Amino acid sequence: MPEIQSVPVDVVDSHIHSRQKPTGIKTYEFDATHVFADLENSGVMMAHEMPNTTPPLTTYVEIKSRIEELKHISNYGGLYFCYNGKNLEELKSCLADPEIKKYIVWVKIYPATHAAGSVTTSGWAAQDMYDFSLEEDSEFDQIGKFCSEQNLSITIHCEDPVEKWKIEKYGTVDDDTEPSFVWKTVIPLCEKYPELKFIVAHVSHKLTVERLKEAWEAGMKNIFVEITPHHLLLTTTEIQEMLGKDAI
Repeated sequence: MPEIQSVPVDVVDSHIHSRQKPTGIKTYEFDATHVFADLENSGVMMAHEMPNTTPPLTTYVEIKSRIEELKHISNYGGLYFCYNGKNLEELKSCLADPEIKKYIVWVKIYPATHAAGSVTTSGWAAQDMYDFSLEEDSEFDQIGKFCSEQNLSITIHCEDPVEKWKIEKYGTVDDDTEPSFVWKTVIPLCEKYPELKFIVAHVSHKLTVERLKEAWEAGMKNIFVEITPHHLLLTTTEIQEMLGKDAI
């Protein structure tokens, strides 16, 4: 058996979550200073921050403030802009500022996450969701078209908002929110804008993979996926059993 050798490489992690303040009863060192320092000690030479912070990174002002706060960190590579269906002009303002633009990595969408600013009012009523149709100039179509023109990638936390609302309201057992949204919304958008690079974050459903495989075999080349061990192997309940109910 050949000897396994370690080869030094520059590692980039493009999916980092940090929180400005501890939440809940327990205190977890998830603030950016600790997170980026731990990553650097582990060999991650550059990392990009997800935008579902508190508050979410949905405006020019919030993003500029966050960049000013973190840009001194040696392995800080920038952040994602959180699109909530109402803030395309805020994204344009970020890209118009050269000092901000260089830190905007990708756009992130959370279709069914109120905390990330993607639901216009509290509660899970269908009318609270922004327009994910592919009609010309819908809110979802707008961001797809814009990012395609700007060569700016979109990463999506893939949940069907209506299906998730049904689960929370009626306790549905079968969680098909991810493959449902991929099939009904993501793949058609990528077909409509073939120059758009689209990443489905932390895939965790077999049917999602099957849907995507069909699209790839049909020739689609602009949709990608990422996979994380904890999304594949752990449930929310298991994490809370290990770390406490305030861990999620």
